[in-house]
Amino acid sequence: MKKYLFVLVIFGSTSLLAFAQEKTPLSIINFTNAETSIQSGDVNSIQQTVIEAFVKTKRFVVIGNTGETTSELAEGTLKLEGHIISIQKNERKEKNEEDKEVTTYTAKLSVQLKITNAQTGEIVSSETINSSADGDNLLGDLFGDDSAKTPEQAIDQAIVSIGGAVGEFVNTYFPATFYIVEISNTDKKGKASELLIAGGTSFGLKKGDKLKVVQVREVKVGNKTLERKKEIGEIRVKQVEDENFSICVIRSGGDVIKSSIDQGQTLLAITKQ
Repeated sequence: MKKYLFVLVIFGSTSLLAFAQEKTPLSIINFTNAETSIQSGDVNSIQQTVIEAFVKTKRFVVIGNTGETTSELAEGTLKLEGHIISIQKNERKEKNEEDKEVTTYTAKLSVQLKITNAQTGEIVSSETINSSADGDNLLGDLFGDDSAKTPEQAIDQAIVSIGGAVGEFVNTYFPATFYIVEISNTDKKGKASELLIAGGTSFGLKKGDKLKVVQVREVKVGNKTLERKKEIGEIRVKQVEDENFSICVIRSGGDVIKSSIDQGQTLLAITKQ
């Protein structure tokens, strides 16, 4: 028989609906390019694809290139800059099913993304992202045929592919963090088996997503008080209830998670790649 423990973890006076992290304002700076041969239309398409990928993560409020000075931007605002390093197009010959030679095209993109703190100018993250269309991927589902028949089509396919790479970039540098609200179910041995977390569709969570459970505590080192984060388990989203809450199955660390909650320790659920 299922046994439910409704243990509400209160963190100061923060309300339940504010448990999920706030979305970060992101100001977009118009992308630049290193080569004069790169078409302005391709630059715009890459920039738009990158922006859409950031929006899709539901972790940012994109405010665009407003022209505001640094002092006018809200505190905590980040700036996204993109620099297109190269767009390479290649022609190749291959045989079709009728044993006739046909010409197809491949393309490779290289884009540097840099995110800085709008107030301080400090670099938060920077990475060069590569994307390609080589006829050996799943883009045929979108384009009807994996092989690009023109250089322009190859570039379009590579631009589409860059969206997934941007998603991985965001997951690496900007994981979503949620409070653990309560233990919603235990197993026959009394170990926590399911958790309710304060995160749902508003942050893009979906069934099957994996998160790590982190224990947070303050540690004094000399005259400083440092925050120590220790991973104690892993959970998987079982059901997204609404925009604010999800039920998660505990994959590991159930006994430690329960003990930590019983002791009133701060636990966070952080998205994994």
